[in-house]
Amino acid sequence: MKRYLLNLFMAALAGAGLAMSACSDEKTEEKVPAPNFPAKVTLPVETGESCTISIDPNQDWSVSIDRTEAGEWFWIDDDGMPAYTVRGKAGKHEIVIRVSDKEENDTDRSIDVSMTMGSQTQVIATVTRGKVERTFGLYLGKKDENGYFTPDSDGKFPYEETAADAANDVIALEWPDVGQSSMRYPIKIVANFQWRLDSKPDWIAELSPSQGKAGETVEILLSADPTAYPLDDDEQQLVFCDYENTNEKFAYKTSIPGCRDKGSVSIDKGAAYTFNAAGEYGNSASGSTTWTYRGPSFSIEAPEITFEDGTRCGSKVYLLTKNGNYYNFYQSPAWLTLSSEVTSGSNVMVETNYTLTGQADTRGRAQTAELLILPAELARQIDELTDLGDETGMQLKEEYREYVYATLSLDAQTGIFSARDLVSIEKNGDTFRTMEYSNPEDQTAMDAIDPDGTIPDLYRMTYTSAYSKIELTYDEFYESCFTSENLPKCVKAFTREGIGHPMSDSWASVKQIESLTDNDGKRITAPSFRIDMGSEESDRSCFLVFYDTTDQPYAAIYCEYGSGSGEQPGSGFEVKFTNSGQNDTAMLQQITMDSMDGIADYFSSIDSGTNWKDQFSEGLGMGQSLYALVYYSANPQNTTLTVSAYTQIMTMPWGIEWLQYTERGDGQIDITMTKPEEGDTNKIGRVVLYPEVGNVSSSCYIYCIPEF
Repeated sequence: MKRYLLNLFMAALAGAGLAMSACSDEKTEEKVPAPNFPAKVTLPVETGESCTISIDPNQDWSVSIDRTEAGEWFWIDDDGMPAYTVRGKAGKHEIVIRVSDKEENDTDRSIDVSMTMGSQTQVIATVTRGKVERTFGLYLGKKDENGYFTPDSDGKFPYEETAADAANDVIALEWPDVGQSSMRYPIKIVANFQWRLDSKPDWIAELSPSQGKAGETVEILLSADPTAYPLDDDEQQLVFCDYENTNEKFAYKTSIPGCRDKGSVSIDKGAAYTFNAAGEYGNSASGSTTWTYRGPSFSIEAPEITFEDGTRCGSKVYLLTKNGNYYNFYQSPAWLTLSSEVTSGSNVMVETNYTLTGQADTRGRAQTAELLILPAELARQIDELTDLGDETGMQLKEEYREYVYATLSLDAQTGIFSARDLVSIEKNGDTFRTMEYSNPEDQTAMDAIDPDGTIPDLYRMTYTSAYSKIELTYDEFYESCFTSENLPKCVKAFTREGIGHPMSDSWASVKQIESLTDNDGKRITAPSFRIDMGSEESDRSCFLVFYDTTDQPYAAIYCEYGSGSGEQPGSGFEVKFTNSGQNDTAMLQQITMDSMDGIADYFSSIDSGTNWKDQFSEGLGMGQSLYALVYYSANPQNTTLTVSAYTQIMTMPWGIEWLQYTERGDGQIDITMTKPEEGDTNKIGRVVLYPEVGNVSSSCYIYCIPEF
């Protein structure tokens, strides 16, 4: 009974508890109003901006965005800190949604903003972030008034003010002028997105730089790739693309001229080159003539062409032997050697340097050859020299004749001795020749020196003045006779009366000229000597007889002074100060045989590496006019020069920077000098004037020295 009453009591107590709980819930529901969510809005926001959502909830709340969907693009501003959920109490509030400043060009992004009150959640806003339209501007380089792309002092190129029209404008590469290394074209790119090069023609070299960032200005100097020049004109697309979306492309027309008909030969057609009897060539490029076996050098630039049959061929050079008016296609000239060196690597335009080397004819005869340079289209048809001949086999085919560039000739030997420079000898009025017994004048001399007819070679040498200097080459067989030890014993002087009348103190002497060799010890000049006859005296003559080491005579030279017909060397071209008044800031002096010793000593004190006396003597002997011009001030006064008529003017050595000239017209020039840079080896420069283009013998050399 007790247990029954206890259970009944507990049940009643539990029922009372449930009743009280139900009453409590009813009271709560009556106190909390229904949540008042704001009406949903859609808010577009620009990149890098923000939007504000105003709320006035009637109870506790939270606002959130999905963190995964928001990514790096959206976040809630919680007092300056990024958040993805914020909470608050009932009342007015502002929710700030911020948008990333990172631009996108292909994706529209949005995020839903949700609000929760109590057990209810609603989307109160959708924030949208639109994509940015791409802008890509390519600006073409602007040419100067001469039609060139010229950078400023900072290396920057000017550009057109408006962007190129991709549909109509063309990036047109042009064949480089002389002095330019390749085809170039500057462009400038400005874009609002990150971009890169997508594709280019093969004949455009690799771009550097080849990409850019949004908002960055990128300058690119387009260059043609010399290893991929097309043979014919070509136009292709230069294409850039979005770095992230490579489907977004920006293409521009780009063109290049073909190189099939391009090329150059560094010598003009019709050139004539003469080698002396020893096979030496006189090179006067440095201002004084140097005689060596190394003949003229030239270069050829021409495309190597791949033909339909797969063969490749470039231009070819041929040396053709001529006998009078006829060709000998069965052998190349034995006295000439052609060496070549390709300097252009794997370029389509093959650049080759050629050098001709001469030697004496084994039979001592005069020889003639022609230099033929055929382009690839014609050269590929030639397998042997005989293919060059016409049906007669003695003439060059008509279609090849326009490609003959030069004639090369070799002087005949005049026995054991031959003159090194016949042109200078004749110009100065001097002579060197073999004596002929049929000539009465020679007959007397020959009878006097060789009455028995036992001396193989007899010569006559006539000097017209004390500055005459004839150099003679000789057969190498007699080289031992010209050593310093043997020379005094192997050359004997006799009076004009001849054998039996030796001279105890000869006024004519033989001076041995040392042969030059290359780095390998190979001789590059012929063995030679010159004869000095001392001071000029009329009616003066003697014999020099040459003996071998066994004391047998093998040659004799009758040496004499004659009247001659040449002028005093260097007297033909006049240079003088236009204002003839006294000038303490500059000095001009003509270099003559009488004045050259003192001037040579002065020059040697400035540049001891040059034998100035020999250089002056050689120049005067060739007929050149020589002057010395010295500036004692960086700003000399009244230095305008009046000069004889000329057709060409240049400074030497090539590339000298501190020496310049200005032509004022009416036969007047101004020469300016600055102090040479430290380490500059060119302390003495030259301004060279040619009365006739390329005629070194008649030229005028003004040696220039800045003494300040």
